[in-house]
Amino acid sequence: MDDARRGFMGTAESDEVSTTDGTAVWDLDAYGFLAQDCPPTANPSLWRQSRLVAGHAASADLLRALTLDQLFDALSIRVDGPRSWDADITVRWNVTGGEPLTLRLHNGVLTHIAGTGPAVSSPDVELALDEAALRAVLLGGLPPSELAGRATITGDAAKITELLGHLSAPDPDFPMVTP
Repeated sequence: MDDARRGFMGTAESDEVSTTDGTAVWDLDAYGFLAQDCPPTANPSLWRQSRLVAGHAASADLLRALTLDQLFDALSIRVDGPRSWDADITVRWNVTGGEPLTLRLHNGVLTHIAGTGPAVSSPDVELALDEAALRAVLLGGLPPSELAGRATITGDAAKITELLGHLSAPDPDFPMVTP
């Protein structure tokens, strides 16, 4: 572990990443269990990697470094599937300088598609905005109600809030390995 920490320059100032209204998006204290030895039911390589990034995994810098594809993947694992079973919400994000990105929550599953091919559903709401505004909304830094000044919205704007309402807080106890 000493070699892996060589050159380390610092960590996040806070153990929690939260939205502007104080809602926790990521709580690094929840990963304290990684200080223990790797249990026999876990992959030792994954355990070591998790220990290396514990305390730094969801820093604002890391979240900004994710591609939009990776960010959408991260959101998809936060969907409360049973509560979202009956939801059918499609949001198209027309990001300045990029191709359209469509998020669809259907049958408790959040999927995303880039482009406008035949597999893309018709959106309930369509937004034209820059990438910074999109990231701010998805990461909780910009409430959907404040998008009007930063995006052109066509369709039912309430669908954005509804979609985000189906996301649950990350669960650090999610079983990576089951017996």
